[in-house]
Amino acid sequence: MLNLSLAIVSTQDSALRAMNMIDLAIERTSAERGAVGAVMNRLDFTINFTANAIENIQSSESTVRDAEVAEEIAQLSRTQIPGQAAQSVMIQSRVTVERVVNLLLG
Repeated sequence: MLNLSLAIVSTQDSALRAMNMIDLAIERTSAERGAVGAVMNRLDFTINFTANAIENIQSSESTVRDAEVAEEIAQLSRTQIPGQAAQSVMIQSRVTVERVVNLLLG
């Protein structure tokens, strides 16, 4: 502490000492403000950097999830296509048999 409350200004010498004490207090205050400002700037940078990293991670997770869903859909399609093809062939063969029977009877 600078004890500015003890500054006496009753004489010219004491007033000069008080002014020197005040100048010293201003210098210390400016230095502390500069230090606090520097810390605030570093914290600001860290917060922005962390927010950006979080956004990038979330974007990456979303991309991975989309790729996994696409893979599952592709796998489902691969398993359904042979069954649907077989079902289609069976339906077409029934129609052909019915036509032949109709032609023979008809």
